[in-house]
Amino acid sequence: MGTSGTGNSRRSLRRARGFTLLEICLALAMVVFLLGIAVPRITGWLTEERLREPARDVELLARTARLRAIDTQKNWAVVIRPDSLFLALQPGEVPEDDGSPNAADLSRPIPSEVSVETQAWGETSFSSPAEVRWVFHPDGLCTPLTVRFTRGESHIALRFDPLTADVAEETYAFR
Repeated sequence: MGTSGTGNSRRSLRRARGFTLLEICLALAMVVFLLGIAVPRITGWLTEERLREPARDVELLARTARLRAIDTQKNWAVVIRPDSLFLALQPGEVPEDDGSPNAADLSRPIPSEVSVETQAWGETSFSSPAEVRWVFHPDGLCTPLTVRFTRGESHIALRFDPLTADVAEETYAFR
């Protein structure tokens, strides 16, 4: 009886020391499964953030241009280029030192992997010109415009209200 008890205790000690191959394979399978679920969601979230950043910037510049146009009684524009967004006086307008931040300080880059397209009122499709000047008049009105930012198959489009320069409609697809 003494020998059989010792044999059982050795077997139980061997089992207690490590994991079986089956246990390791199951643990790895669970980790791979969880990563398979998490990685696409994280990638989608990063893409969404890369597109929302310039969308927020164009909203900020639109509000600023409208307020400056009303305040200074001059035509201001949001200039949209493939690599940047910035605020500028319309040609022919003379800048005044009114104590407000310099228009050059209100420049925002567009990430290199993001493309920008615009669609003016009455146009049926988006286009990517070298430069678009979105004009804001002293009476607070602006040219109707839709701006779309694209990265891969994902995009976000903002249609602005010409009376308030606020976003009237936002459409998006994040993949």
